[in-house]
Amino acid sequence: MGSFNCTHSVQSFNVLLNVLVENGRFDDANEMLRNCSKMGIWLNVVSFNIIIKMWLEKDDWGMARRVFDEMLEREVEPTMVTYNCQIGFLCKKGDVKGAKSLFQDMVRKGKKPNAVSYALLMEGLSSLGKYKEAKKLMFDMEYQGCKLKIVNYGVLMTDLLKRGDIGEANSLLVEMKKRHIKPDVPFS
Repeated sequence: MGSFNCTHSVQSFNVLLNVLVENGRFDDANEMLRNCSKMGIWLNVVSFNIIIKMWLEKDDWGMARRVFDEMLEREVEPTMVTYNCQIGFLCKKGDVKGAKSLFQDMVRKGKKPNAVSYALLMEGLSSLGKYKEAKKLMFDMEYQGCKLKIVNYGVLMTDLLKRGDIGEANSLLVEMKKRHIKPDVPFS
């Protein structure tokens, strides 16, 4: 951190750590992590989120999960970002069952899923050809008090258009209009 002329705070540490991870400099990021206690830095939830993101970018679910478990052991409260990045990773890997389990764990621990949480699961289900189950999640999220967002419709719309189901896509557009949700891409 001294070479970057930064003060030793967890905020500046996290910024530098994130820059290293974003640029694929994982060895340098790990070196910073090894030296954080010498710098008087105590990792916070943002630090752990960056570390989890690093392991997920390296395609190492086992290490990401170990970091998550360490976070819990240190009694650092996970955020929606902590859960969503893991749910998204699992869904991209086709492990929707694992993602759902993590989603349920999040709910059990009192974290209220947001529209992105649901969209990630919807995308995972859609990628497995389970459009109806993905669409059902929209009803579940409303029932749980989570407001539908453009991202939820976007996941379904993308799936429908990939499959060439223009009729159902038009039905979704009509539903969006009724809910006063405007498409983020103009449709002609």
